[in-house]
Amino acid sequence: MKRLKYLFIIILFLFPDIIMFNNYTRTEAKIHVNTLPNGEIESVMGSGRFNIGKNVTGFTNAYIGNDVKSPWQASITGVTVSDKSKYFMAKDGVLYNKKMTRLVYYPSHKKASSFKVPDTIKSIGCYAFLGNRYLKKVVINEGLEKIEWEAFKDSNIEIVNIPKSAREIGYGCFSGCRKLKKVNNKASLSEIEDNTFRNCISLPKLELGSNVNKISEKAFYNCGALINIPDGNKNYVTEDGILYSADIKKLIRYPGLKAGSYMLPGTVHIVSPYAFTGCQKLKSLELNGYITDFPLSQLNGCISLERLVLPENLQQAGFMDTNYNGKLYTRAPAYGLISLKEIEVHEDNAFFSVHDNALYSADYEYLYLIPHAKESLEIHKNTHYILDRFCQNQYTKITVQDGNKYLVSYKGVLYDKNIKTIKMFPGKLESYRIPASLKNADIIINYVAGEEEDYRRGSYVNGFNDVAGNLKSITVEKGNKYFSSKDGVLFDLKREKIYLYPRAKKGKYTIPASVKKMDDNAFAGAHKLTGLVVPSSVRNAGINIAGCNSLRKVLFKEGVETVYIYGGAETDFYGFMGRINVKNIYLPGTLKNITIEGINNNAVIHGYNNPDMCAIHYSEEDAYEEDIISIENYITSNGYVFKKLEAL
Repeated sequence: MKRLKYLFIIILFLFPDIIMFNNYTRTEAKIHVNTLPNGEIESVMGSGRFNIGKNVTGFTNAYIGNDVKSPWQASITGVTVSDKSKYFMAKDGVLYNKKMTRLVYYPSHKKASSFKVPDTIKSIGCYAFLGNRYLKKVVINEGLEKIEWEAFKDSNIEIVNIPKSAREIGYGCFSGCRKLKKVNNKASLSEIEDNTFRNCISLPKLELGSNVNKISEKAFYNCGALINIPDGNKNYVTEDGILYSADIKKLIRYPGLKAGSYMLPGTVHIVSPYAFTGCQKLKSLELNGYITDFPLSQLNGCISLERLVLPENLQQAGFMDTNYNGKLYTRAPAYGLISLKEIEVHEDNAFFSVHDNALYSADYEYLYLIPHAKESLEIHKNTHYILDRFCQNQYTKITVQDGNKYLVSYKGVLYDKNIKTIKMFPGKLESYRIPASLKNADIIINYVAGEEEDYRRGSYVNGFNDVAGNLKSITVEKGNKYFSSKDGVLFDLKREKIYLYPRAKKGKYTIPASVKKMDDNAFAGAHKLTGLVVPSSVRNAGINIAGCNSLRKVLFKEGVETVYIYGGAETDFYGFMGRINVKNIYLPGTLKNITIEGINNNAVIHGYNNPDMCAIHYSEEDAYEEDIISIENYITSNGYVFKKLEAL
């Protein structure tokens, strides 16, 4: 499971101590808190109504390394406050400071579709509406001056206003508000910070005031909005919803929902690193002659892009980067370019070449970017290294020019010369027979692609992989020493490890009892899988179910000790990763460790309140365990529905 390096850290402060009402906080049975000696609450866990005692002085944000985490790790339905509290008050289940000038917290599971902020409020606190499930509309009062960082992050809000009186909205304020459709902004803000509108994929337009003097490069990362700034701004200008510097020498953001073709104006000398990320409807992009450096990775999520034209002076396209050890690493260009058909390079460009509409180094030794939407692809005879090979393509076959010393095509699949490793896989194949000599099939197994190879100065590939998305069946030629198959599913030779359930294979599946291990991505992207049973022979079950949008039931048999389920990534470009909607997950009584994240919030998780349970957490460096109060508390704190199973 350590290979799942793309996972962000989940840090939960879990303490069994329940502070009584006369000291700090009275809690109901399903709410647990961690309170510091100074009376500040560091974390709130569980579900239900939250009752705050008289001696609670505040709420603190937990610092984990460089990250800051919300104290509200809970599914709160309402808040009440002791009449003797000097610091807080509650009204209609919402938490405010005593003077009612600051909205501290609106319960994430309070069942209301709209909310009007009281007229006395001057500020909305950090994480105040974080992860709110039910609110669709929030009306903010005139007189409010500040919305603090990540106040609405990951909520289901659809409509909100920013009043004229507002002077500041904080970092990540609307980050992850995927359903946000209307922001009625009357404020004249001076700064738009990083991630303010990150992943606001449904927001069609946004008005900014004339006084904006700083817009961070990631402010509109993967945001759909056409942006408008009034004429006369000294720092920025907008044309047809596109955001530029005032002198039109820098392109800052092209709207994610803007359709059609775009030719970079001749005045533009610099393109922001995130200018095109998640531009879902952009069909054609042509750069001008001033652009010498254009990281193709910023085209991630441009799922409708059909044509890309690169200029004569382009020298770098983000393929080389430096790691911490000072070594140069070659990076994959982009992911999600599933509609790309045509790549052109100016005839005078000395650094890149094109063959069969694919982008190469000038000598054709490196293949950088492929036209994913073509029906077939021919590889140049000089090609040795292929960077862009993990993302979904529409090929029925891949061929190689005669004379290539490094690559070979066998039955339409591209291999190394000795047919030991798959180098590129045709995405249209529905059945695949593994050759007897094949040793490495990672390209069809890995759903979150990560690869390091020691050629020249090394390489690193990172992105989502659905190249085998049409596979229904896998078989293995007689004599292969590494793989076997049964019922179209891929295993190791002894069937003790399951490698891949074909992503287009229909129906329910029970993993054979011979299996002891599972590849992390064995079921990732299996969009036709409806049910899954994990046997007792798999003691440690780590499952990536991203893209399993037909999966409704997962059952872990008694004997399974560790359950890890991951359902999706924070950045989910439309059309690339499938949505999931699991209805029921059944946990065994033998469970000792659990991590569930990224699945749909209406999932019902059935389990036993086993003692001595741990949660597993992942970081870029390693994994570690942390004690939890109870299964029920862990499940409900993470926003899922818990149903207790009868004792064994």
